[in-house]
Amino acid sequence: MNSLDLTLFPFKSIRPEQERIAKKISNSYNKRYHLLDCATGIGKSPLAVTLARSEGRSVIVTDSIQLQDQYERDFYDHLLNIKGISNYECSLGCSDRPCTVDKRYYRYCLNPEKVDEVCPYLVARKEAVKSDVVLVNYALLMTTLWLTEDKAGPDMGFVNQWLDDRHTIIFDEAHLLEKHLVSLCTLKVSVKELDEKYHIFKYVDDPIKREYLTRPLSETTDRVKFFNYLIDICRIHYEEWGKILEMEMPTNVGGAMPADLIKEVALAKEFENILFILNTYIKSKDKTTEWILSMKEEELYDKQVYIGKQKYFYLQPLRVDWIFDRFFKKRFDRFYFMSATILDADLFCKTLGIETDQMSYIQEESPFDPAKSPIIGMNCCQTSYQSLQNEDNMRQIVGAVEAILQMFPNEKGIIHSGNMRISKYLQDHISSKYASRLLVRYGAKTNREIFKEHTKSRRPTVLVSSSMAEGVDLKDDLGRFQIIVKMPFLSLGDERISYLANNAADWYSCDMMKTLVQQAGRATRNENDYSYTFVLDKSFSYYLSNAQNKGWLTNQFCKRVITPQMFIKDYKGKLN
Repeated sequence: MNSLDLTLFPFKSIRPEQERIAKKISNSYNKRYHLLDCATGIGKSPLAVTLARSEGRSVIVTDSIQLQDQYERDFYDHLLNIKGISNYECSLGCSDRPCTVDKRYYRYCLNPEKVDEVCPYLVARKEAVKSDVVLVNYALLMTTLWLTEDKAGPDMGFVNQWLDDRHTIIFDEAHLLEKHLVSLCTLKVSVKELDEKYHIFKYVDDPIKREYLTRPLSETTDRVKFFNYLIDICRIHYEEWGKILEMEMPTNVGGAMPADLIKEVALAKEFENILFILNTYIKSKDKTTEWILSMKEEELYDKQVYIGKQKYFYLQPLRVDWIFDRFFKKRFDRFYFMSATILDADLFCKTLGIETDQMSYIQEESPFDPAKSPIIGMNCCQTSYQSLQNEDNMRQIVGAVEAILQMFPNEKGIIHSGNMRISKYLQDHISSKYASRLLVRYGAKTNREIFKEHTKSRRPTVLVSSSMAEGVDLKDDLGRFQIIVKMPFLSLGDERISYLANNAADWYSCDMMKTLVQQAGRATRNENDYSYTFVLDKSFSYYLSNAQNKGWLTNQFCKRVITPQMFIKDYKGKLN
């Protein structure tokens, strides 16, 4: 391929903005990396499918199973959709699924000659190997890359051959890639929990290292010594554990596997992944610029009875450029990144370690009429941590929410609360007049549950959640108004976030604005749709101006922003 083949476009007609993007891709095809910053409404998904079909052996990555299902509904005859094994029902009713742990176990649960009749999971994998275009979610992709990495332990590529010989990768929702790369190499390091679950000292006879590792952690703990001892213990344990499991394997082909052995091997696989992260950390050339190693404390309970506290180490990659290099650059030849919220292309490239002159940057604004989805900067509430401890301020937030709910008595909407404290306060203190409308994500209630109830209910329900900025489609009557209570900054309680906020201020502010733009795009989903978005946070004007000065926002987004006075004048019909 030396240009995008539009004869492979999956729909009968192509929009002008999609055709413009295709032409720009073709004109810059000599680049290895392509960043498509395309607003909601452009139609990125059919472009992704066209790119994948034009390139040949390709992978499309999206954020969730729900988005995978949407791709599959729209383009089922152009790609093969694969998911994790928990999404397939085993015909033999095997809940432990030992076949996912080691290929030797196939003979105990499958008849190789009838695999197509027995295992839908393997059928999907077999079909994916043959398909030129494979669709997968970020979580499964990261797991697969992990398992096929050259590291200690058995080769797990027997169920992951679908990734072989694929030279092109297309990231949908690419603004989330950094988050998934961080998650890939994050580890809680508690010797107590490692020993309780994996018995790391079972096959190790080294009382000096054991005594040192089992001491209570403190600020004076020698971290270099601790991790060197720990990796030595874990390596020995893993090797001996593997030998014993090999000897315990049943030798008769028709024999049943003991349930205890199935669980033991699954634990060994989990432990292998832990060992991989520890190995990667130990081998890092400059740990201070690649990792955040923090000490945390948690309360311990035994059957709900408090028994004390324990400290543990928490290991997070600080930068992700080396992770992207290790897992992606060395595997794929061509990259396409697609998102509606890139905002800063240079910062995106820097985060992944890509030279800007190697990246083709293509931006296309939303075709939606900004007048149909105004953003009203109310600037009426304080939402800093200190302010949220003030009862008068919290009541002011409730009052502002009630005033907006009163304007939309018969319409559905969503409240992006910003954090769980605000969600809970709204649930407990909203007037009884509006309480029955709220569907609050709190406690055992999940986003999926409240969204399902919202879509099925005929009442004017209102979602309340601190985590619905992504993957929620409130098209048409499902969302006629939105309330963004606070600017959606990441929590500074996370030491990685705190470090970046102090040392890379643009990264922190840009990440917040990405989330705000995502929140503001949940309710207007097509050219004929409309909605109103109210931002209560007093700091909205400041951060909006900052983002405009840095060139992070599109003209269309900026045109959406109006004052309360403009809302009253132009939309006063809503107030009657």
